Amino acid sequence: MSTSFLAMPCNTAHHYAPAIAAAVTIPLLDMVQLAVAQARATGAGQRIGLLASSAVHDTALYSNALAAHGPQGVVPRRQDEVMALIRAVKQGDAGAAPRQALAAIATDLARDCDVLLVACTELSVIATALPSPPPHRRRSG
Repeated sequence: MSTSFLAMPCNTAHHYAPAIAAAVTIPLLDMVQLAVAQARATGAGQRIGLLASSAVHDTALYSNALAAHGPQGVVPRRQDEVMALIRAVKQGDAGAAPRQALAAIATDLARDCDVLLVACTELSVIATALPSPPPHRRRSG
């Protein structure tokens, strides 16, 4: 017996996931819900940094999904730079400079968060530059 399902590799396109799921007879793997479930399962904390396109933030895809379970999604202060990286990868630049820029943005964002979530297919291409283990939130007191 084979199992069929539908997968969408684009986070932003998941804005349309409910309509797509309603229009097909096979299950849709909802990466937003799956990522949130994984974050919850790992005890990710209450502030999750979202490395994603501005459209993902504008539609509150992850923020709403996280908030339904308690955690708060945090948008990078350097969102314009995130968008520049997404455009660079779309144009074929996945070299050292975009990777280093993403690492710097992630390090900055991690100061305000408990965990980071790469919620963009293009950023996933250059995410190998992210520190491992991820930088930790600075705690006061």
